[in-house]
Amino acid sequence: MPAPRYGMSPYADEIFQVRLRRGRLLRIFTPGMTNGMQDRLTMKELILPNSGTELLKVRPSDIVYVEAEGNYCCMYLTGGFKQQLWFNRQKFIAIINEQMKAERPTFVVVGRSFIINIAYIYLINPVQGDLILFDAANPSRIKLHASQEALNRLKKEIGAMSGVTVQ
Repeated sequence: MPAPRYGMSPYADEIFQVRLRRGRLLRIFTPGMTNGMQDRLTMKELILPNSGTELLKVRPSDIVYVEAEGNYCCMYLTGGFKQQLWFNRQKFIAIINEQMKAERPTFVVVGRSFIINIAYIYLINPVQGDLILFDAANPSRIKLHASQEALNRLKKEIGAMSGVTVQ
């Protein structure tokens, strides 16, 4: 089924076909798509049962970080969207481990409060206790505070994942 031609881009047919088949996790690559667009079309989505009546479906790449607040969490998404989760940090970690076990690590736990998407880490400054996250798609800078020990562990973990020795 071709896409309607109302001044659409040359790749509208391919994108339209992907939208028709949404949910099947097809890998469709077209010459005009950037790697980010390809990843967004093929990436598996997390299914989060938020409460007895609510179910959330979100791409891991859209989650910037999750902040634990006692028996519940706050999930911060790209574009500044904030979603209250009615379960604790341990349950969120269990859901990630269960649904993303075959994929490479995307999230890292920092201290007792934060679960951070590695892709958004911009600056780690353990001396000042700062962790700065940056999203180039939606230019925003998020400054978080964590303990010096937690940030030092994060630096070493990221260094080990990239094969760089960090002091």
